[in-house]
Amino acid sequence: MSAPRPLIGAREVAALLGRSPAWLARARRSLEAAGFPPPLLPGRWPRWDPAAIAAWQDAQMPPSLAAQRARAADPMAQAEQVLLARAMAMAPASVVE
Repeated sequence: MSAPRPLIGAREVAALLGRSPAWLARARRSLEAAGFPPPLLPGRWPRWDPAAIAAWQDAQMPPSLAAQRARAADPMAQAEQVLLARAMAMAPASVVE
């Protein structure tokens, strides 16, 4: 049996969103109305699933940025970009044009 995923509080959720906990408290209802995941443990000290927050963030991202983020997460793609940039820098100007 796998261990349960750790849940995160409002402070951590706000940090993932790049906002303050006070902002999250004010905006939570409108966020949830727009599809933001509700806390798994509601109440005075709500707790969220970090994977659900990440999935929501990914769904909010424009497709062009999502593709860029996927490439950035791929170490081979990063290495290919570095090698291509080095090759372009070393190539004579007539080859690059």
